[in-house]
Amino acid sequence: MTGIVQPSFPEKATTEQTFELIKEDTTQFIERTVARIARGDSVEAGLRELEAFLLHMMACVKRDPGLEVAAYDLYNAAAVIVASSPISTAVVDARPWRLLMDAARRIRARLNALVPRQDVET
Repeated sequence: MTGIVQPSFPEKATTEQTFELIKEDTTQFIERTVARIARGDSVEAGLRELEAFLLHMMACVKRDPGLEVAAYDLYNAAAVIVASSPISTAVVDARPWRLLMDAARRIRARLNALVPRQDVET
């Protein structure tokens, strides 16, 4: 499967260090997936992976409504890109692409404020 994050954690990492590595891997995964969708490379699979990854991420962090909205916006912006077919039209609407890039930027900003859930072991 393409796009799946396989983090490698140091053996003696603290929970905080491990969580920081997960945040970094999450950011990289989102950037790769958004770029993949923007390129038109296996967009349906990319969208499914993005959805699964966002749901998993939301389950592993302390509830943050801002992050939830950012994840929702990112998924919906990516879904609009996948559903449209700009290759077959002569004029490309830049708005969905701008929405996708803005949503990706917002979720990256929210990732910096992530807090791990206390009942989930990272």
